[in-house]
Amino acid sequence: MIYRVGACTIDTQVYEVRMDGHRIVVEPQVFDLLVMLLTNSHRVVTKDEILAAIWNGRIVSEAALSSRIAAARKAIGDDGKSQSLIRTVQRRGFRFAGTYAIEPIENSGQTAAGDGPAAAEALPADLAPGAERIDGEIVAGERKFATVLCADCKDSLERIAEQDPEEGLKILDAILQLMAQAVRRYEGTVNLVTGDGVVALFGVPIAQEDHAVRACYAALEIREAVKQFAQSLNRAPANSILVRAGLNSGEVVTRPVANDPDAAYRAMGHASHLAARLAQIAAPGTLLISAETLRLAEGHVQAKVLQPVGATVAAYELMGTGPAQTRFQALAARGLTDFVGRSAELEQLERMQGRARQGHGQVVTIIGEAGLGKSRLLYEFLHPQTASDWLFR
Repeated sequence: MIYRVGACTIDTQVYEVRMDGHRIVVEPQVFDLLVMLLTNSHRVVTKDEILAAIWNGRIVSEAALSSRIAAARKAIGDDGKSQSLIRTVQRRGFRFAGTYAIEPIENSGQTAAGDGPAAAEALPADLAPGAERIDGEIVAGERKFATVLCADCKDSLERIAEQDPEEGLKILDAILQLMAQAVRRYEGTVNLVTGDGVVALFGVPIAQEDHAVRACYAALEIREAVKQFAQSLNRAPANSILVRAGLNSGEVVTRPVANDPDAAYRAMGHASHLAARLAQIAAPGTLLISAETLRLAEGHVQAKVLQPVGATVAAYELMGTGPAQTRFQALAARGLTDFVGRSAELEQLERMQGRARQGHGQVVTIIGEAGLGKSRLLYEFLHPQTASDWLFR
């Protein structure tokens, strides 16, 4: 997706910002912050939401957040004084208040204009190649490979609502908040609130190589958070609140929703349907994932095989996290191929290590295109030394 803010373009596929056609270097956190504010332009984004999404909930100083906001303003041409584009809402958070246009990656023409939640009305659909009007909305389709998470606790909440509907509604609102927080913590997007649960996307609109892992971690956190919340209620029926979820990875067609503030993105396709199907057949308290999601998250999660769903679909129960912390660790656990063709680079690293041992500090930057073997080179250099007197962080 490409967002156009005046002379500035923000491309979520190639992950870059350009002003008057010239590329502007911005930190990843600044880029993610811009996309977050744009996709939530219909409302104020709180500081807590920004910290949860951009910094994974870590403690960050006020100065660090202010510097990222200032950098985001500078990148899109907002001087910060007039706050014509990114507005600070005192004691609440930040809101994108400017006008923007949306266009799909493959299209160079505008498909939708933005100025708050109803901005898509500014451009007729017949002037927007690649867009279509659905129930008054102007939307643009885009194919993405993502992981879909469907989670709910329908059966459990129905029992509570039968006893006290008002209390059941309060409990439901709190649970939906917990679900949304877990999704944002792993940089997912809540695609839809289903009444008693959520549908979330990982890998869309911000591309993520580890979207399946993030979705699995979010599902595990949702289950644990709801369990702890239910225990804190000190009421017997509430203690039986259990989350069920289904996860699947695959190609989806996504559309930014022009005038629905409760659903910034919609995803359609077989991947979404299978995730919903897995959630429907999951027993309360269980998380089911597809074979494709397990393949992508292998090493990062633990799962056990279940009976096939239907004639051809295999389902696995997500049990917990696995030993791997990074993608490369997961690959290493499955076994690596022979390491060849990097002897010169290894010798250079060893020479610099020798200088460091002699008291001459060294800094090494390993640069290369994706897939060239940067992680493997570092692994082969460090792995034989794990039992040495060097300190590794």
